[in-house]
Amino acid sequence: MLFECIGSCQIIFGTVFPLIANITGYILAIVPLKGVLQVLKDQKIGQLNALPFCFLFLNASAWMLYALILKDWWIVAANIPTLPLALFYTLQCLLFESPTKQQQTIYLLIGLLSYLMISAAISLVGLSLEAGKLYLGINCVIILLLFYASPLSTIKQVIKSKDSASINPWLGIAQLLCSFSWTVYGILLEDYFIVGPNFTGVVFSIMQLFLYVTYRHKSTIDEL
Repeated sequence: MLFECIGSCQIIFGTVFPLIANITGYILAIVPLKGVLQVLKDQKIGQLNALPFCFLFLNASAWMLYALILKDWWIVAANIPTLPLALFYTLQCLLFESPTKQQQTIYLLIGLLSYLMISAAISLVGLSLEAGKLYLGINCVIILLLFYASPLSTIKQVIKSKDSASINPWLGIAQLLCSFSWTVYGILLEDYFIVGPNFTGVVFSIMQLFLYVTYRHKSTIDEL
């Protein structure tokens, strides 16, 4: 009976929770699609905050490298569909951004992607497995925190105008579900590179949804 219980717990903790984390990750990757397609239809970016898409792509790239080094196929699977979707969102929105924002986004993508590739090479060639995990893990944590914080980049505008039209509530809900699921998975693995930033993501997501509810405008309700 004891062994059966242990076996059941291993199935739940080792399969069910990472599966839930992957599903919520897919939802997070798909949620922005409607808004991006609307941008293409209208031929203008409007109030859409495209910065999260850029960091979504960088975050997926970082965790893909981390997962390949650790051979964690759950994390690999979570990021395979996210990479092309996030790149699509970023490039399509980039077409309708101001020249200044276009330049800033391109520099950001090239700079951080180059840094990630160099970090991965150093981790694989120049460091032991544990040291490589630590080095690359720190970089993943930083980028994931930037991703979770990026929807709040318009916080000053939201509070000043008392209009939360730049906040996508569905993205906030998806972020909350995804970050909570990965927090649980990280706790089960005792991998605090996963726990730390995702728990922070839970907090940032709640803040984002609080701002949306507090300053929601009729126009944002109609868009839903």
